[in-house]
Amino acid sequence: MGQSSCKCPEPERSLLPEEILEAAKYADTGKVIAWLGQGNLVNVASERGETLISTAAENGWSSLLKELLKFPYIHLNTYHTIEGGGSYTPLWLASANGHLDCVRDLAKSNLQCRIDLIGSKLQDLSAIMIAAERGHWDVVSEFLEIRDTLSPEEANYIFPRAAKQKRWRTGLRALAYCNYFDLDILRQFSDQAMEEGEWDVLIAIFKVNFRHKNESINRALSKAVKEGEWDKVALLMKVMPIPASYNKQFVEAALNELDEGVSGLLREKPLDLATHNGNLMVIAAGGTNDNIAGIFYNCITYSQYAVENALYLSAMNGRLEFLQQMFAGKPRYKFTYHTISRAQKAASEAGHVNADRILSKILDKEAERFALNYLGSVHNE
Repeated sequence: MGQSSCKCPEPERSLLPEEILEAAKYADTGKVIAWLGQGNLVNVASERGETLISTAAENGWSSLLKELLKFPYIHLNTYHTIEGGGSYTPLWLASANGHLDCVRDLAKSNLQCRIDLIGSKLQDLSAIMIAAERGHWDVVSEFLEIRDTLSPEEANYIFPRAAKQKRWRTGLRALAYCNYFDLDILRQFSDQAMEEGEWDVLIAIFKVNFRHKNESINRALSKAVKEGEWDKVALLMKVMPIPASYNKQFVEAALNELDEGVSGLLREKPLDLATHNGNLMVIAAGGTNDNIAGIFYNCITYSQYAVENALYLSAMNGRLEFLQQMFAGKPRYKFTYHTISRAQKAASEAGHVNADRILSKILDKEAERFALNYLGSVHNE
């Protein structure tokens, strides 16, 4: 929008009397309008370059601004130098100072002069960016309603600030235009949303591809299973990278360690691969007994991702019954060193000592096996 805005001329200086400028600074609307009614021009400036519109916008005098905007040929996009350098429009000044009414009046003004929604002569911080910088989130939200899009620079500037301030909807809208992510901020944002119970925000974040997203999904899944929030479990299944669902009757029987119930359901109710995948992950997060884990893990075929994720969930939640099934005897599924390492780290961070110990020993054996294979190949050469 800034590209199609008017390029307003420099205002003529020294034609705005100090007396009238002072009246504008103190919101004496009657005195200012009376002076203009005498035939004086609305676009003139003081000796220092201050105009009536910039003064009203900077100070948040919405009533005065409304009166000034009744003049059809007022210049909306004149630049004004502020202390410390930088030249900015009245809209930018209103945004920087958090004057929502003034921002709204300027942005929605229907005048011959088309408003510049960027407002920065040097293109350093746009009007929406300075509002985010200073924590004026109502102003940021207003801009998001007015503007069709954000530049990548604006989006990546706004999102981490919104994330830190728990401005969920604003953060999501900015995220939609981001072209790169601060992964720590993104993870923090999703974790905060989960803790605050902002599940619609959380699911929206999980629709974005970012590194270590699976770990964040698994934390959310663990929380939902632990609290018996089955509607949230269903939502999380939809953002898994493989087809996944779950059968509530089956997982509740397993979580409640109802051996006969699980066996009966396995015989009586054929389930598709997606449901088996989801069931495995949910039960790995919530835990069951050794017998059910053995029957469930060894009698059904799963996607490789589901098994790897079940390993991670078991480690994260200290569920030893699945860990022993996964590594006992000749394993049905192979795990890479990296996959086991991630699971071990999750167990360690969660303080599950036994799971950490088991996976650490498995990693030691894997490292030893790799070293022996490597030395053997070197010797053969």
